[in-house]
Amino acid sequence: MFIKTISYKDFDGNERSEDFYFNLTQSEILKLETSLNGGLTSYMNLMVQKQSQPDIMNIFEKIIDAAYGIKSLDGRTFTKTPEALAEFKSTAAYDKFFMEIVWTKQKHPSSCSISCRMILTIRSRRPLNQEFTMMLH
Repeated sequence: MFIKTISYKDFDGNERSEDFYFNLTQSEILKLETSLNGGLTSYMNLMVQKQSQPDIMNIFEKIIDAAYGIKSLDGRTFTKTPEALAEFKSTAAYDKFFMEIVWTKQKHPSSCSISCRMILTIRSRRPLNQEFTMMLH
């Protein structure tokens, strides 16, 4: 579980600070890894080498979309629904979070923000693989 506290200004101009939750199960990580020919890791390495910003942003969005959810108060469940994701994506918090990822990549193409690193290793207890980890540093 990755908890990201995001401070932002809502659409009424109010300052807010909220915790947002991201989690990928082992099976979800496997599905992401195998969703692309050659694997997610190889694809990301190739996109970083090519400095293909649109492809990198699309993968980050795919990972965020797959990981975002709502943790129950008792911690027993983590609910992921299209409605919850759409609500999150309609907030200024999502915009701030996504731009943090994108701007870090544009300023430093061979690095990744702490947010990206955390999302990519959620619940894996280890990075997806050693080469991918090297790319993120």
